[in-house]
Amino acid sequence: MKLTKTKLKTIIKEELKKVLKENFAERRAKADQLYVDYWKKAVENYYKNEDPASHYEEYDPDSEDPEAQSNVGFAQSHLGHLLYRNEDGGELTIEDIFKAIEEGWDESSYEFDMQQDDY
Repeated sequence: MKLTKTKLKTIIKEELKKVLKENFAERRAKADQLYVDYWKKAVENYYKNEDPASHYEEYDPDSEDPEAQSNVGFAQSHLGHLLYRNEDGGELTIEDIFKAIEEGWDESSYEFDMQQDDY
């Protein structure tokens, strides 16, 4: 069987798609686990001058509240980007993790407020 350039390019593209999908799925799972591991500590960091326990529900990954679900989703997305930028094996610091989570929460608050204004 003769392998043409076109067929070879097609095979390479298909294989690259598979690898990228696998990497994305792994990164997503790691981001989800990072959030579960650090969300309470991130709330405590975010609300240093307040009682953090009164804010746990807003960021709980098990919450049914739409705003909490938005907060969690955006934070996990930011963690996924952090992991992507760090794929070369660099060590993640707690500050990096908190920053990614808090940036996700900030973005979520903005987007959630904008959606509420639309209704």
